[in-house]
Amino acid sequence: MKTEVGHWLGRPVLLKSVDTTRSDDEQARMRQRLTAEIQSMARMDHPNIVQFLGFYITPNRDVCCITEFAEGGTLRHLLDNRNVLERLT
Repeated sequence: MKTEVGHWLGRPVLLKSVDTTRSDDEQARMRQRLTAEIQSMARMDHPNIVQFLGFYITPNRDVCCITEFAEGGTLRHLLDNRNVLERLT
């Protein structure tokens, strides 16, 4: 996946999309995962989970997921680096 920070309605957001530099097979798997993630996030509403804001289809027909931006890196980064997690609690 490819992620980047953008701005929408005056606030920072995270944009997640398929990495088009990967092989066709990898891109297909990424599209499936991203579509499943969008379907799951669209049903979630919890103060401890980043808010799903929407998605769009790019001109080349790829999907891009838009979520609230959270400082501090990914959940995986926090779980792998316990010392960072301890500072947050």
